[in-house]
Amino acid sequence: MAVLALVLVNLVFGATFVVVKDAMTHMAPIRFLALRFLVAGPLLLAVAWLVQRPALARRSTWRDGLVLGALLSAAFALQTMGLVFATPAVSAFVTALSVPIVPLLGLWFLGERVNAVTWAGVLTAATGLVVLTLPGHVDFAAGEALTLFAAVGFAAHIVLTARLARRTPVLPLVAVQMVVAGALATLALPLDGWLEARGATGAPAAGLFAPLPRIAWIEAVAMGLGATAFTFLLQTWAQGRLTATRAGVVFALEPVFATAFSLAFFAERIGLRAAAGMGLILAGMLVVETLGRRQAAAD
Repeated sequence: MAVLALVLVNLVFGATFVVVKDAMTHMAPIRFLALRFLVAGPLLLAVAWLVQRPALARRSTWRDGLVLGALLSAAFALQTMGLVFATPAVSAFVTALSVPIVPLLGLWFLGERVNAVTWAGVLTAATGLVVLTLPGHVDFAAGEALTLFAAVGFAAHIVLTARLARRTPVLPLVAVQMVVAGALATLALPLDGWLEARGATGAPAAGLFAPLPRIAWIEAVAMGLGATAFTFLLQTWAQGRLTATRAGVVFALEPVFATAFSLAFFAERIGLRAAAGMGLILAGMLVVETLGRRQAAAD
């Protein structure tokens, strides 16, 4: 059930690719992130206050939420900054490196040992991501470096969520995390001007509540409720029941779903390389969830 929940989370993330792409024509990226988190955070905080007030009042809940919120906000900001200097294809490729980084961090921080079969599944999924996202040419310059730090941030978020979700109730943990991410993204709004000055395309920098078309407000609220509040609740619940490595491999499905929805909405044809990449990702996930778990049980 936890794996299926994470699959649903990545399905939602993949489906919102089209929404995010349109939203970026109306608002600068850091502003969009701030609005997205600020829709989710106060709502979840109010619900947590009503139904799990003692857990919300714990100092440990705020400490854990602060760590996760800071990681999440930093990873998104680094990825966005990297896009100024690197193409979307290069960004997707470097971000995909988070999949093999997760088990390494899981071993380091959580002591999660990964058997050879599971490593084979992880590397198969990572190879699929490379095949799916590899651009024609990659130079390791500023954009790639920023995006690599973002990949490490996303991987660390997955690993720490697996640990913290086991000791802190899900709703208060996610509520605090979203409030922290929203506050940090709001403080980082000047980055939109920095990005614009360095050639970032899309909507110009503006204040948090500067005028927007109605459709942009609808997109921000929809992303805040559906692709943030709901998905992070579901993700955190699921990760409390999975190892970080298993969760990390499932997250390799996000570009698969994003590609599938892109093909559906933009009437694109799937190429041989894309099909091979998606096939390898699915194969890697199946290896981890069947043979890898069987080997872990035998050990």
